[in-house]
Amino acid sequence: MRPVFRGDTPTDEDGEAIEYADYKDARDDLIDRMGDYCSYCEVALHSQVDVEHVQPKSLNPELELEWRNFLLACGNCNSIKGNKEVELSDYYWPDQDNTLRAFLYEQDQPPQVTTADVDVDPERARRTLELTGLDRVP
Repeated sequence: MRPVFRGDTPTDEDGEAIEYADYKDARDDLIDRMGDYCSYCEVALHSQVDVEHVQPKSLNPELELEWRNFLLACGNCNSIKGNKEVELSDYYWPDQDNTLRAFLYEQDQPPQVTTADVDVDPERARRTLELTGLDRVP
């Protein structure tokens, strides 16, 4: 899970924040900022990218069109995360945290919680892997 930069809400030619009529309309702006990769498993998405809601739109309809609630996800990670209610501070988020510090990456293995960084909360890191399904062995 690489850190990503979503940044502030994109603006139109007049400098006004874009208001999306449909959350799927944010897809191209997200790709411009973050690349066409899953924000969780990092797979290259190309045409199979979903606008993912950090806090599920089914449980938080007021956040359905909020830029700060969007990430990009592959269909697999998006469905694994599903509609689980999340308390943001209980997890590491690729747009908010330096996720490279929280996890250890070994070839052909799922990410592991690092023990090398004293600033990493191992329980928070474990919950993040479980939420996104990154704890599963392929």
